[in-house]
Amino acid sequence: MVARDDFSRDFVASADDVTVERDFYTVETDSGRSQDVERLLATFESDGAEAIARVIEGAFPPVAPDRERISIFVAAQWLRGWDMREAMSIPIAYMAQMMAMNATKSSIRRFFKETENREVSDEEAQDLVEFAKDPSQYRVEVHPNEIIRQMLEMIPGLANMAFARKWQLLHAQEGALLTSDAPVSMWTHPKNVHPFYGSSGFGMSDELTIPLDRHHALVLAHEAAAGEVIREVGGEHIRVLNRRTAASARRYIIHHPDDDPLEGMQLPPSQPKMSVSQPPWRMVPDDE
Repeated sequence: MVARDDFSRDFVASADDVTVERDFYTVETDSGRSQDVERLLATFESDGAEAIARVIEGAFPPVAPDRERISIFVAAQWLRGWDMREAMSIPIAYMAQMMAMNATKSSIRRFFKETENREVSDEEAQDLVEFAKDPSQYRVEVHPNEIIRQMLEMIPGLANMAFARKWQLLHAQEGALLTSDAPVSMWTHPKNVHPFYGSSGFGMSDELTIPLDRHHALVLAHEAAAGEVIREVGGEHIRVLNRRTAASARRYIIHHPDDDPLEGMQLPPSQPKMSVSQPPWRMVPDDE
């Protein structure tokens, strides 16, 4: 069963139907469109799924190779999807706009010489400076290739962070767990919220949680007094886990048709994973 994140409607569909988007990781290359990244991510998912199955069957804590496979799987799940694509686009677009707004006639001449091997007149360079320093005249769009490149570069580092955390396997005795199109959720104790950086971020949050099936979830914590153990949970704990997972959804909350984990649930307003409140500004002298 699939529900919209605002509970406005629900319908029966498979998880793949609502979480898989065709050509989302297609890369433009000199020889045409490539599916290599999608195949790589599929490998991460299949390797992670096999390791997760062994964990659910009782191999917990997982052996080092399975721990590595699951860590890569969790990192990839955190990074893939529209939320993180938009979050990564924001700082790239911001920096590109900052560079454009602060372009000088000399930098424009140099750019055209290096990229098109042509000279630019002083009048043309000045017109481009005037255009670029007013961001209301244009919009910066980040090519998907750049987002995918950054995502691939981030996976190993985030996987290392996941690997180093304290792992606990939760077993839901009563009720059932749901998942979403953004299944990795975060939690940070209020006392650990940084006054400037807040509590968001794969590395900063106290706990990362990902549902594994209807009755198991994995918690990756900075600290776990009980150590790496299997914990039996039920009742209120399951409701908290489901609320956390549902709140992290971008569009779709997913659960088994025989379960009703959304009953009585209320979610906070959704917020972007990253935002920039102050527009860029021009810092170079206008006569440059």
